[in-house]
Amino acid sequence: MNLVVLSGRVSTDIVLRYTKKGTSVVSFDIAVRKSFTKDAEGNYPTDFFHIVAWNKLAESCQKNLIKGRMVLVKGSLANDDYKDEQGTAHKKTIIKAVMVEFLDSRKIPLAQPTASPDDKDQTVEATASGSTESFTATPSPYQASLDIPDEEIPF
Repeated sequence: MNLVVLSGRVSTDIVLRYTKKGTSVVSFDIAVRKSFTKDAEGNYPTDFFHIVAWNKLAESCQKNLIKGRMVLVKGSLANDDYKDEQGTAHKKTIIKAVMVEFLDSRKIPLAQPTASPDDKDQTVEATASGSTESFTATPSPYQASLDIPDEEIPF
């Protein structure tokens, strides 16, 4: 059985793309605490996971998620093969989301004044994965770096 459930904060900007057939796909990373005990420097040990969602779930994530928002993600592990601009082959493990639950009130950025802050505890589930379609990623399908400054980790 391949089942992953993670709770953490969105740590990257939400990237929405479309396949050649028009299927929406979104990608983002989440920061997940390893424990509730701080290390010697006073920081929580954290892992970062790359999330990919398709179709209506992708559109809902793009509409409702911003960096720093707390989410619960349910999905499965998948290995993704891709080539960079130089043609070098890479492999990355991703989480293919089938459900994303928004665990806190959305913080309204200045760029989106019409957004409603009253969307606490929303859950959206994917109806079809669409993951068999190929798509062309813009610059790189993986935006996150493990070298995120401590000030950027939203814990």
